[in-house]
Amino acid sequence: MSDSPDAPRLDLSAVDLGLLAALLNQSDMVSWFDASTGEFFPDEDGAGQPPEDGRPWLSVGGKGSREAYDRMADFTDALSEATDPHVRDAADDLADALQGRGAFGHFRRALSRQDDSVQNAWWVFEDAGSELSALEWLVDNDVVDETAVADAVAEREQRRADALSSVTGARDRHPVLLLLNGLPASGKSATARAWAARRPGSLVLDIDLVRTLVSGADAAAQARALAHTMAESHLLSGHDVVVPQLTARISNLVPFEEIATRTRAALVHVLLDADPETLRRRITSDAAPHRDGLDDEQLTKYSAGLGDVVRTRDVIRIDTARLAIDDVVAELERLSA
Repeated sequence: MSDSPDAPRLDLSAVDLGLLAALLNQSDMVSWFDASTGEFFPDEDGAGQPPEDGRPWLSVGGKGSREAYDRMADFTDALSEATDPHVRDAADDLADALQGRGAFGHFRRALSRQDDSVQNAWWVFEDAGSELSALEWLVDNDVVDETAVADAVAEREQRRADALSSVTGARDRHPVLLLLNGLPASGKSATARAWAARRPGSLVLDIDLVRTLVSGADAAAQARALAHTMAESHLLSGHDVVVPQLTARISNLVPFEEIATRTRAALVHVLLDADPETLRRRITSDAAPHRDGLDDEQLTKYSAGLGDVVRTRDVIRIDTARLAIDDVVAELERLSA
């Protein structure tokens, strides 16, 4: 593809996603994809070269079976958390099949032994996952614009989540998106870890930690965008997410509110509160690097921002100065039940 920002992009409707997904999974043959029309040209004679007609051919295939294996493992892991013991037994059978050589054949045979509901869920999960890989390939190769396929990606992610919930019982409850807001030293991180420990599979999404993984001057904005993607993906899988983050700007809350709507998650927004003197004492006694340099002026600014949040949003306040962490977590469990 051309590196020019003005290079035309292909309409997604021109691409046979199922065929593209199948070709991408091949490890023993490479086919060719015309990025301007969506046509495929199979390299049946093994020449290893596209047609010499000047069209923008891209090689397809050769990725092997890694992603296909990962989908089998993800499906099996999800079944292991089912409410139905028979489904958990199926997960054990499938997990055994994935061990050692010949995993694909063993998995297919193990799957054939399961109830129709498990088999049907797998084929929906597999088809949607394969097409998600194909969509990712199209974006990575600049064939389609990422924003143009957002709905297609969301639809397939939802299809996967629905397939899993049909056999795991996850549909009986909505995942929880717990926002733990509050000033520095209010106990957000410790509370998040304790809450997640009681809800296996929960993601503790520390945006400050994500920021340390991103280099460059725009690390903060990129970390937020990455955190939004992680939260949405995890909620779509039926699992809970807790975000321990000082959020004193409405604009930083909106993306999480939109994610909760799209994923049908129960949004629980909690402000962990404490009197200023308690917070100052905790800050001065805590040598954590991210608290270095905090002064009264910054705390006042943060408090003012949180005041705006409390006035415009449905926020539950919990006084962490008067409650032990176990009591705080117990209250959060009640709120997010």
